[in-house]
Amino acid sequence: MPEVLLHVGMDKTGSTSIQHSFEGYDDGTLAYARLASSNHSMPVQMLFRDPDRPTRAIRAQGLDLDEILAQRALHQADLETALDGRHDKVLISAEGVLGLKSRQLDDLYAFLSARSTRIRVMAYVREPMGYASSAFQQGLKAGSHTFHVPRPRYAARLGEIESVFGRENITYLRFDPKRFPNGSVVLDFASQIGARPERINEQRINESLTQTSAAALYLFNRERQNHAGSRAYFRARVVLIRLLMREDARQQRRAKALAAEQAAKRSRPGAALAGLIFNGSARPAPTEAELRTAKFRFAPSLVHASVMEDDIAWMERRSGLDLMPPDPERDGSDDDGIRSEEHLLDLAASAGSYLMPIADRFKVTPANDSALAVMNAVFEKMMDQGARPES
Repeated sequence: MPEVLLHVGMDKTGSTSIQHSFEGYDDGTLAYARLASSNHSMPVQMLFRDPDRPTRAIRAQGLDLDEILAQRALHQADLETALDGRHDKVLISAEGVLGLKSRQLDDLYAFLSARSTRIRVMAYVREPMGYASSAFQQGLKAGSHTFHVPRPRYAARLGEIESVFGRENITYLRFDPKRFPNGSVVLDFASQIGARPERINEQRINESLTQTSAAALYLFNRERQNHAGSRAYFRARVVLIRLLMREDARQQRRAKALAAEQAAKRSRPGAALAGLIFNGSARPAPTEAELRTAKFRFAPSLVHASVMEDDIAWMERRSGLDLMPPDPERDGSDDDGIRSEEHLLDLAASAGSYLMPIADRFKVTPANDSALAVMNAVFEKMMDQGARPES
């Protein structure tokens, strides 16, 4: 029987990059489990959650009970095949494990322990500041329509895993790309589990939205909060979000080019002195394009006001990591991140022109030039096309 390496995230710690990069990995000793998708969360949750109480992601696909049960049977067969003893180690990557309740974790442990010699749980730990911004975006993509600052909830999610799998079988790793080889969580994870880097098809998946796109998606979710349970709707949402990310990438490239052009102008003799005279600073103010394409993030002051210090202290004791964010009022590190729901809605109110190229690309005519009108027009076009847009 193999040793199981169970990677449980945490969520928003590069799990998608790890999963896409390790898909198909097999060096003869270590293999990545071949399940229905590179992200093993859905198969694991389908197998061990109550089928009568599916997750929001399952409900969004419009699956009925019979279809859920049929998929459960397929996932179980796939997982049993992955653990059939052909490899010394089998890697399973499912941040969805963190969403399982105590009894469901017991069932997962019983299933894996009956088919393995040892289960080693691995979790990257991210500090609250980066976690909150990333988790909020993920919620937006799933349809969230409420403004809140997500908390890591370290103890609530990892404490139960410790009690079921044993604290001695859990490895906590710091999520800090600045410390990773070439800034890659994939390479760092490979070194932790003894994988061979030359056999990994590394893919760095950046799923961040700009503040402008995040604001538009938040407004869209608020207006369509009661729409769910349709496969066509689910597919159209997935495509709409991909289009937003594609437009973000296009406009970020444009903003970078404009910034480089302005930097060249500032390098001319006398430019720094002119900046001091007219702006009061030699440091140039960000351009409008740079502001509109800034990555979504909460203002540190907002996150600091919402953190649960006891929860952070619990994780710091377990991991030996320093996670407590600095007080922005004390060290002056607050920035122009999102400060409130009103701030986010203000950005959405001016996002229409930013999104209009998507409408132009798919030859749709919004009711007006607002972000909501553009989003609605593109979304309805995706529904009509069966969510298969032209490239």
